[in-house]
Amino acid sequence: MQTRLLLGLIFLIWICPLTPAAATSEASFAAWNLEALPPRLDERVRRQTAAFARMGLTGLPRGVYSRMKLWTPEQRVLRVCFMDSPQQSRRRIARYANQWTEVATRLQFDFGDLNDPRVCDPQDGSVNHIRVGFNEAGYWSMVGQDSVHLAPQTDKSMNLEAFDIDPPNQVEFRRVVLHEFGHALGLQHEHQSPMSVCESEFDWDRLYRYFEGPPSYWNKDLVDFNMRRIHEPGLTAEEFDRSSIMLYTFAPEFFVKADASPCFAPSNSRLSTGDRRIMERMYPQEATADISDYQATREAVLAKARPAEGDRSSHDTLADLKRYLPEVSQ
Repeated sequence: MQTRLLLGLIFLIWICPLTPAAATSEASFAAWNLEALPPRLDERVRRQTAAFARMGLTGLPRGVYSRMKLWTPEQRVLRVCFMDSPQQSRRRIARYANQWTEVATRLQFDFGDLNDPRVCDPQDGSVNHIRVGFNEAGYWSMVGQDSVHLAPQTDKSMNLEAFDIDPPNQVEFRRVVLHEFGHALGLQHEHQSPMSVCESEFDWDRLYRYFEGPPSYWNKDLVDFNMRRIHEPGLTAEEFDRSSIMLYTFAPEFFVKADASPCFAPSNSRLSTGDRRIMERMYPQEATADISDYQATREAVLAKARPAEGDRSSHDTLADLKRYLPEVSQ
């Protein structure tokens, strides 16, 4: 079995340490720019995180909790659009992203005409689940349903910097597209898996020194929060997968054992067997199993989330939960 974290972990959705170039040294790693969501989206995520914590939802098993962010059984065809960009760029991105849908699940992307994928038009009244833009710094994606609940239809939910005007080479192009669409579907990074040994493999002094400076400016607590192993009962994770498209490749200098570390791996640009397997688990191909799993999650989350008497904010938070976990037909 391969490792995977079901994305949508509420406390991690604002990080996406993936950037334009593969690093083989600390100097080149510095150019990666460990990125976060832009401030306008990051603030919404933070407010939501705090609201869910006040409802007591952080005590839920993580496997259930992260399932809340996945697309519902009635969202098995995800409509994708692009902020205005050349046809060739849109076509290439759609072709690579569709590799996720070659897995045995019910999930599909709707790009419109694959030869000329759709351009976003907020005025047409359609809900575009994933909206790809190119004009902000770095590569990042909202996680699962956050793409529609925390980012308005007029705003991008994924950014692929300069892919429309100055795309990277083919290998890097494919890697980034697959990685970011993995996030949009609900996958998290490998290095924080409770099934990995990466926490004991990192050179933490080096990490702290690097992240305290530009471009991240992270304090120690923030580095720990984003880099250390997640300790939560019930977290959906399997055996660590060095071949996963969701594994972020750190330079050898950031590991105690350098390139001999079991957590160090060359940059991967293809879906691994584990990536495909976890997608089948997240989005079962058989409709009955898909709906049954979803309903169990919905019942567990809503049973845990009890608004405080007379507290308007907790009632608003419950309403937000029901947007993520609506009733579905059999």
